[in-house]
Amino acid sequence: MPIIDEAFNAINQPIIPWEEPKIPFKIADGDEQHRCRIAKLVNDAYENSPIAREILESAHKGGFSIAMESTPGICGYTSNEDKLICLNSAMSDHENFSTLIHEARHAQQLQVFPECDKFGSFDIKSEIMIERATEADAQAISLAACAEVYNKTGDNSYIIGFKDHDPIISGAFFAAGEKGSKEVSDKQIQAAFNAWYKETEIVQSYEEGYLSSRMHYSMSTKDYEKYPYSEHLESENIVQAICKNGKGECYWADDLTILTDREKTFVHEDTIKDIKKYMKAREKDTGIEPNEDYKDLKVYDAYKSYSESFNDLKHVFSKDYMSNWGRDKHEPIGFEKETTPFEGKRLNHVINELCQDEETKKSLQAMKDAGYKLTFEPLQKPGSCIDPRRKYVIFANSCNDEQLTNEFVKQANEVKKQENIKSALLLKGAKQR
Repeated sequence: MPIIDEAFNAINQPIIPWEEPKIPFKIADGDEQHRCRIAKLVNDAYENSPIAREILESAHKGGFSIAMESTPGICGYTSNEDKLICLNSAMSDHENFSTLIHEARHAQQLQVFPECDKFGSFDIKSEIMIERATEADAQAISLAACAEVYNKTGDNSYIIGFKDHDPIISGAFFAAGEKGSKEVSDKQIQAAFNAWYKETEIVQSYEEGYLSSRMHYSMSTKDYEKYPYSEHLESENIVQAICKNGKGECYWADDLTILTDREKTFVHEDTIKDIKKYMKAREKDTGIEPNEDYKDLKVYDAYKSYSESFNDLKHVFSKDYMSNWGRDKHEPIGFEKETTPFEGKRLNHVINELCQDEETKKSLQAMKDAGYKLTFEPLQKPGSCIDPRRKYVIFANSCNDEQLTNEFVKQANEVKKQENIKSALLLKGAKQR
């Protein structure tokens, strides 16, 4: 919100009479109107939204107090050190309601999953998963609380206050609702959670805060112990702890690995540069070997480099390729590919060469039968990775043909292994029934 708008809102706030808060928070604010506004927000939540009531009660039990102050440029914040939830006094209370629930949700997350407060303790992928999940969850749940107030009272002012700040999440939430239903569903919370990741500017701003800025601090001070980036977290641990609906049940129970989705762990190119710089500096200063987990992450705004594009041209117009030009218009397996024409030509050539061996051809066919598609991405290593959720085999842009051939065989064997495990589990389940 522009600062001039915040100032205008501050002047035009209605006078709110005092009412005793039904959850006895300590209101850490000397301004009488601020105290009255906070108490009304708490009582609206308590009386009209089961989700909000449970979250606020949890924050109160955790010893958090609530205050209002002018916080230009941000809606509010939560301090675990000070046990304080702070709202922006210049914002309207229609907007502050969702902020209160959002920040109280952070207070709750800190209690049920203390790892939320261990900044810089985890490997890069784990840091990305937990930091983004806490924000996506808090935003989705705060909208769910606004919707509950509307469902009970017919007052849509809190929904409008949320929508004015976050139309993408709001749109996804209501599009996932069942017509005529007065209940907030897990599908709606999931849709809002997923929509948070589509706000790439916000995602990048958090990246700068929880990754880049801390790495810059470590490099400038040579203090690598404060943010070691060493521990590991699983998606299941995070979502089972923090992603709870109003009934206390995990709203991602049907997809506990959701945080491993490549569309949720992508990083921006500038962040990748910072990570590489940090890993190199840390190794030089301490001898600690660089983390490798970030090298498979999708890079959001990276493009194929000139040298990588030239590499494709060099292969496609080589003597070996030209002599098989007609053959390499197609390949016998029939993989679906998301590639440029030159990348597709390279894949066809490598597949045709591999299929001269019948056993390898069977492995590639099994990979295709399992539903896997082929693509290239700017991975941070000349290899490949598998995306089992979206069924992709992803090759690094930088792969030469020898590497491409080896990676094809490796990933075909890996898919075969995974499919065999899946078949064995299904067989075991059938026998138990």
